[in-house]
Amino acid sequence: MKTTNVADVYELTPLQQGLLFHCLQAPAAGYYIEQMHFTMRGELRVDVIRDVWRTIIDRHPGLRTSFSWEDINRPVQVVHAHADLPLDEVDLSDVPGDERERRCTELLLAERRAGFDLESAPLLKLTVCRMADDTFRLAWRFSHLIMSDFVTLYKARYHGRSVELPVPAGPGNYVGCRPTRPCGTATSSSTSARWPTACARWPASAN
Repeated sequence: MKTTNVADVYELTPLQQGLLFHCLQAPAAGYYIEQMHFTMRGELRVDVIRDVWRTIIDRHPGLRTSFSWEDINRPVQVVHAHADLPLDEVDLSDVPGDERERRCTELLLAERRAGFDLESAPLLKLTVCRMADDTFRLAWRFSHLIMSDFVTLYKARYHGRSVELPVPAGPGNYVGCRPTRPCGTATSSSTSARWPTACARWPASAN
């Protein structure tokens, strides 16, 4: 595991262990990859999109997280101090209508199947397809569902406004409050009683 650009290292949760196992068993299957896209009309500020996502990645430790499992006793998740945003721009505006849609669809499908290098952060990629002079297809694929910050920041910065967002919770908030017990064992009454106290440390913004 590389030790440069590392902010924190955490154990994996039982769910993450299962997800990582499936991803490593079939790396080309595209397991647990989300991809969403929508069409935007008018002027698209790619520079604003890039700036907004840089801010989101900087403020959310989960988006700067990669996984490491080589030459260590058990897999861990690594929160990096910095992570660069991958953003591709594809111009399909000169391609005939039906062919343009087909090529865009094939491009997004290929990206979804490509998945991610789980040892490199961020586990997020944006693609902007220019479909016409004033029509764009914005797509992003990711392994964590995070969208609310992008919409809020994009609208504000597009119009030149500033906006303050609450402090986000990172992986350590969940890992730290999760009671440690062997996987597959029943939750005891004493363990259940620990949850209210343990999770009181979890910021409300994590909800």
